[in-house]
Amino acid sequence: MNKEPATIIAAVTALVTAILGLLVAYGVPISEDQRNAILGTLAATCTVILVMGPVIRQYVWSPNSVEKKVTEAYEATPGVDPKPMV
Repeated sequence: MNKEPATIIAAVTALVTAILGLLVAYGVPISEDQRNAILGTLAATCTVILVMGPVIRQYVWSPNSVEKKVTEAYEATPGVDPKPMV
């Protein structure tokens, strides 16, 4: 979800809608209210993920990002030999 979260969310919603349509076509009794509840829950969940993703990302670092920052700090400090990352 790094580049186009809205596209991914739309694809997931379309997939769930198609699955619900298949279930109804094969005789699984899903009422209109149940379908709306499922799609509403999906929309709310995707919205939370879309909004919270950037907030959480501020506090989480990937190992590559940490290694890059440590290397930059060693290179910026004169007289300090960088130690290998383990």
